[in-house]
Amino acid sequence: MAYLGKTFTLDKHEKFDEFLAALGVPKDQIDALCSPKGSTITLSKDGDTFTQTVSYGAVSFKLGEEFDETIGKVQAKTVCVMDGDTLTQTQKFPDGRTMTFKKEFSDNKLVETATTSGWDGVAYKYYSA
Repeated sequence: MAYLGKTFTLDKHEKFDEFLAALGVPKDQIDALCSPKGSTITLSKDGDTFTQTVSYGAVSFKLGEEFDETIGKVQAKTVCVMDGDTLTQTQKFPDGRTMTFKKEFSDNKLVETATTSGWDGVAYKYYSA
């Protein structure tokens, strides 16, 4: 887990704009969220609590324990699990939608895969430390 505490910066993405459009995110927000400038992720751990810090906020969690997470103005039930160096975050929304973010860490690289119900695509974000 040499990646813990490292800050990964977005290098590029594939279809992330399409992913956000499928969620109904407005175009101006899509442009900001897809910009590599300043888009970062840091995963840290204190005891059995992980904290994922991104450009626009942070969330703390324990693996396998459901917690409430606010996405935009909507409350989601979120669970994070770790399998080796892969963190999978699954969010379930009151309207039945789900979103899954799979983050595959290595020492100096991070590949994030994003999927959502109601969209057949897969989006990717590529980061480096």
